[in-house]
Amino acid sequence: MPRVNLGKPNHEAIFGARLKAIIFEKRMECRAVANAVGFTPRTMSNRFNEPELMTLKELKKFIKITGLPQEVVIQYLYENQ
Repeated sequence: MPRVNLGKPNHEAIFGARLKAIIFEKRMECRAVANAVGFTPRTMSNRFNEPELMTLKELKKFIKITGLPQEVVIQYLYENQ
């Protein structure tokens, strides 16, 4: 039987959705952002689904390219532990 955590939000999934949302809000193409960060489009999709696998260098590039708000990053890194 799979383990279920009721009442606990999945912070990685929420952050991954925010990463994807910021690209669409800025009307950027995922492929262009992936190339600028140094990802293949498939790797970009994987990072949306599992953002905890993203390295700090990749995250910094992503923030710089997309203009991801500082509050979102700080909340994910520090407050959701």
